[in-house]
Amino acid sequence: GKTLDLGKRVAEVVSLVAPTARESHVKLTFEPGERAPIVRANAEVVQHVVLNLLVNAIQSCAPEGGAVEVSIEPGDDVRILVRDSGCGIPEEDRKHLFEPFRSRKPHGTGLGLFLSRNFARRFGGDVRLVASELGNGSCFEIIFQRVEETSP
Repeated sequence: GKTLDLGKRVAEVVSLVAPTARESHVKLTFEPGERAPIVRANAEVVQHVVLNLLVNAIQSCAPEGGAVEVSIEPGDDVRILVRDSGCGIPEEDRKHLFEPFRSRKPHGTGLGLFLSRNFARRFGGDVRLVASELGNGSCFEIIFQRVEETSP
């Protein structure tokens, strides 16, 4: 598998969706963390998964706007956290979040999270809902396996 600089990739996606966030009156912030961890993943996969979660987060803040915060937290593995101040996810919808063809959006395919999780798992990672509170927003995390940096 290829290794890549996660911080750089995430920054690219954040700047890609920045105009959408602005139009939706959503304040989008990115905290890359101390130093960018190197992970084993495919750049397209990272972009797809982060893009999907960011667009979801922005849409969940609609129509009155809000805030979406992306951060990278390195640990044994590397987590990208996407927090939004949006509408939250009803309890009964949470267990179906990652099922294909389930969507609460009028024009949603219901495939975004399903595909995102499948892509992440292909690289030994995962996508999870960390927390959600109705009217108060949600937090998702994307997990990637950290690549051991060879010490000199």
